[in-house]
Amino acid sequence: MPNWLGLLRWSMAVNDGTAPSQFSAMTDADKSWLETVMNEVVRSDPQRMDEVMSKVNQLLIEGGGVASDEDEDALLVDLEDLRDIVEQVDMAQVFAKVGGCEILLRVGEHSGLPTSVRALAVAIIGTVSQNNLTVQDALYGQGIVQRLAALLRASAEQKLLLVAKKAFFALSATVRGHAASEEHFALHELHGVAVAVLAEPVLRSKVYFLASALVESDTCSEVRVAAVARALLLSLLGLSAGGAELEGEAESLEFGMVLLRDLLHTKVGQQLLLVARAHGTSRHSADVDDAPSEG
Repeated sequence: MPNWLGLLRWSMAVNDGTAPSQFSAMTDADKSWLETVMNEVVRSDPQRMDEVMSKVNQLLIEGGGVASDEDEDALLVDLEDLRDIVEQVDMAQVFAKVGGCEILLRVGEHSGLPTSVRALAVAIIGTVSQNNLTVQDALYGQGIVQRLAALLRASAEQKLLLVAKKAFFALSATVRGHAASEEHFALHELHGVAVAVLAEPVLRSKVYFLASALVESDTCSEVRVAAVARALLLSLLGLSAGGAELEGEAESLEFGMVLLRDLLHTKVGQQLLLVARAHGTSRHSADVDDAPSEG
């Protein structure tokens, strides 16, 4: 809290009322200087957001990378300012509707930019969309879910784990709680994502966690359960059979067992578990086909 007592003591020391005030009206020169400072230093959130995105868009138009460490640091500061602004719900909605997330995703996809810049740009998409149905609607219509899934797969395959983790955060925030995005991701993107990320324990735990949320969702269907099971059930069985002894597997085991429990609470999941055991854990999960499918 402000130190009001200290402020009172200071003001009394400066002027105890026994002498005339030393302050006078501002001159025109002082007013002009103050206005200049206010215009140059104090910007509204929309102005600052527009300024940052103009810089980022120009960088993409020029097609080059970042020239120096100083330029990289300056760009990271700009992006951090942008993240602070779009944490506000109304600003996030404006940002998404005008295509701001598409520009940030292009930064994340740009292999010539520093990993730190790519990761932060993608993370901001997660900040914008998290628990914001209006933003999720906009991003679904813009095809952001598909592109985030593609970026996640590519980053995982290239061992760019920082970018991959931020892409997973953005993807999860964009999908969870939005019925159409959940269904599309489960039926069309999850299998490819699982193939790409299951080799990395830190990403494997995340895909188990997201898949569990998809199964537990109020809008979950039998078709979705079947898609999740096909993508991950054999991996879950392999994890429970011995993967927990490997270093870094504790979180994967925890989230994996939660997902396995969620699947086994459904008739489709029980059916596919029997099929998976009959096939054996050595075969690919795509072979587990005895369950409802889309259409």
